[in-house]
Amino acid sequence: QDGAYRYHIVQPDGLPELFLTLFANELPRSLSEASVPAYLREVVSFANWTSQDAISRTQGWHLYGKPHEVRNALREYLSVGTKCKLTTRPDTLGLKVTYVQVTHGTKINVPTLLVALKRLYGVLIAKSLYAYENPLVHPEAADLVAELRGNYRRAILAIEGRAPMPAIS
Repeated sequence: QDGAYRYHIVQPDGLPELFLTLFANELPRSLSEASVPAYLREVVSFANWTSQDAISRTQGWHLYGKPHEVRNALREYLSVGTKCKLTTRPDTLGLKVTYVQVTHGTKINVPTLLVALKRLYGVLIAKSLYAYENPLVHPEAADLVAELRGNYRRAILAIEGRAPMPAIS
């Protein structure tokens, strides 16, 4: 066919799921054709589970909710829906992060799900279709990474009298 979209995501009622269809058709611009179905499978599974889970429905959590709602739905999905073990603690930069450990009952690809969701919200934000910050990016992470890099540059300059070597070298 000669349609504008190669991939079409439909809702259970048969109507198109516009945001996921748009996302699906953006993926081949940055991924191999073989990776696109894996990304879509994980995101669609999460979206479907969230729309059917009693707690998510009661709380009003859904794929396009506010960032804290999306994170709550994702936590529920990972811990209950996919039987992952979640541990929350500070990382090396002091950020409160959640570590996900797969268990024998886990039947999803957790890294693919997390990367796909991060990319989904990036696409929707870039197209002004999601009005919040990316739920999968810690709001303070960029500032902390910049501060860490600045401290590293200053340390190299103080110790060696020069700036650090560029990564490309």
